[in-house]
Amino acid sequence: MFEHGRSLVKQYENYPFTYLGVCCADDPAAGLAMQKEHDLNFRSFDDSGARIEQGYGLLGYPTIFIIDHKGKIQWIGHEMNDNLVAKLVADIK
Repeated sequence: MFEHGRSLVKQYENYPFTYLGVCCADDPAAGLAMQKEHDLNFRSFDDSGARIEQGYGLLGYPTIFIIDHKGKIQWIGHEMNDNLVAKLVADIK
């Protein structure tokens, strides 16, 4: 999962595209250590209080949301939908 996220960030670096993670570790320091260990090139929200997890009813990891440039959720799932990402990026370029 981390490698795919890193590759999407590189692929769309010159496009209006952002890849964000949500770290559900109980300890924020553990989340930061994981970001460094896996050399992540994208930002992650600290959800150690589970506010995002509970607010969106996440049932498994990873849960992926594809959100368009208007803030509308276009897709939720557990495997990245590269074709939809490409279409949404092309639509706003």
